[in-house]
Amino acid sequence: MSELRILHLEDNDNDAEIVRHALKSGRLDAKIVRAKTDAEYREALEGGNFDVILADNGLPGFSGLAALQAAREKCPRAPFVCVSGSSLETEALAERTAGSDGFVLKDDLSSLADTIRKAVARRAGNEPDFRALFESVPGLYLALIPDLTIVAVSDAYARATMTRREEILGQKLFAVFPDNPDDPGATGVQNLRESLERVIQTKAPDAMAVQKYDIRRPASEGGGFEERFWSPLNSPVLTKEGELAYIIHRVEDVTEFVRLKQHRLEQDKLASDLRNRGDRLEAEVYQRAQEIQEANRKLREANARGEEDKEQIRQLNADLARRAYERMSQLEATNKELETFSYSVSHDLRAPLRGINNFSRFLVEECGAQLDEQGKHYLERILADVARMTALIDDLMRLANVAKAELRKTDVDFGELAQEIVARLRASAPERSCEFRLGTGLEAQADPGLARVLLENLLSNAWKYSSKQSTPVVEFGARKQADGSKAFYVKDNGAGFDMRYASRLFGPFQRLHNDKEFTGTGIGLATVQRIVHRHGGRVWAEAVPGEGATFYFTLP
Repeated sequence: MSELRILHLEDNDNDAEIVRHALKSGRLDAKIVRAKTDAEYREALEGGNFDVILADNGLPGFSGLAALQAAREKCPRAPFVCVSGSSLETEALAERTAGSDGFVLKDDLSSLADTIRKAVARRAGNEPDFRALFESVPGLYLALIPDLTIVAVSDAYARATMTRREEILGQKLFAVFPDNPDDPGATGVQNLRESLERVIQTKAPDAMAVQKYDIRRPASEGGGFEERFWSPLNSPVLTKEGELAYIIHRVEDVTEFVRLKQHRLEQDKLASDLRNRGDRLEAEVYQRAQEIQEANRKLREANARGEEDKEQIRQLNADLARRAYERMSQLEATNKELETFSYSVSHDLRAPLRGINNFSRFLVEECGAQLDEQGKHYLERILADVARMTALIDDLMRLANVAKAELRKTDVDFGELAQEIVARLRASAPERSCEFRLGTGLEAQADPGLARVLLENLLSNAWKYSSKQSTPVVEFGARKQADGSKAFYVKDNGAGFDMRYASRLFGPFQRLHNDKEFTGTGIGLATVQRIVHRHGGRVWAEAVPGEGATFYFTLP
């Protein structure tokens, strides 16, 4: 492959150098033009004929999706590869599937050169354009990622739903397709959400009954909603490891069939009603006249009292509206602070850590032979501390995301969750021997995603703190409390703790054991408490030093 002319959008000097080194290590001959800002990037697109475009998806005020759209306008033939700083960023995942030609994490750039080669080959016509194939299939198809962001749509689906692909890609499914606000009995969103959650939980296809799900008409066609009936099927797409990657949402428009069936039923019912109505009409006329006369009398009396009640209701509504506005303002301010914090942790803290980690590895790889044993030991200490700091940042991000996540309660089998978590723990350390005892009757109403995070933290802690016992035992079950409610518990025979310090357990960064005894970040139990509180429950612990600990939680 001849020398490639590459435009690289990156605001961090260390990350730019790491990318350059990765291309060199991958033996990719390239001339790199770097843009640090969106203005420099757009100017370069205007003046340059580039073979490949690389873009960081985390520039302040300029998203990866915006960079992708600009590239498609100015250099439509150039492959676009996203180089992301974090696998936790939803926007990066949407960008990964919304038209980019490749996606590589900054933490592992070993595949960058090959990703560029494959993208260039596809653009040259040596590989099928699967996106074009998907978009042109005659059926009505929509592709979603697990957080229900739209990442692909067939032409037929866009026509049937009166939408435009460029306007709905990267959007949340139910933001594009809400319930008809003029239909108080609409259940389309609820039924579709439940079906998609079943696919996420079971990783198996889910066929739905015929649904009434009205679609929004464009403003150019009068706006409002149009009545539609659909026959949907939701199917999972799994990775090689068996993890859910996408959900394919396929529908058939059965509106005309349903309308014809309804029309026939209405005609039959009308004929029957006409036959019966004549027999009752004469008696009903007299009865209705008496009822109207009585109703008019009561209405006159009610009107006399109504004016006073109206003023009280108006004042109450005004007070409620004011309180609601104040509460929403406080909530919006809190969410804004949380988003600012999340961005700072994800972008501003990860970048220097990534630089320390990569340049330390470069030093080991390229200058290791010149270092004595003491120097190598220092580098190992640096890499270990960087890994611990990265884990701490990830735990902080997860704690923040617990507070932001939308709570969607459904029936959750905690026993089944526990079996999956135990299997992963055993696989992570096959040399360890530990007896797990799982009880019965472990069902509850909870958010499935948050329930998994909650139980994973508690079982992982029990596994960790019982690791130094000769015969470690971990038990998960439920028991009835004095008030009749159910309390779940996770019990181990491990290190335990002094109950005098129990009040510190659930605070962020609060640890009762040092790293030499047991490693950790001090965020896990804080996350557990936040999840339980979001469900309206409570969490507490009992322990004896050297004999183990038991953690209880309730989910009303």
